[in-house]
Amino acid sequence: MDSESSKRLEIKWDIKPGDLVRAKHYECHMVGNKIYYRHGIVVGERYENQITLFPEIDVYIFETQEIRCYTAGQIEIISNS
Repeated sequence: MDSESSKRLEIKWDIKPGDLVRAKHYECHMVGNKIYYRHGIVVGERYENQITLFPEIDVYIFETQEIRCYTAGQIEIISNS
């Protein structure tokens, strides 16, 4: 690819500590999967994990009161800090 087209395809994940997010969770059953959402706040810096190959970030989940790691496809920013 030339440098001009690669600039247009660059995806940016602008997420930082303090952002309120909605995290996607799956409940697996024999008949099908149910998707539900939990809400939280970003508490860590973004980092790259070689195992998952996607950027990840730590989020404190309000409903469960625990910190979990999420990839970019699992969370949606509700409000920026």
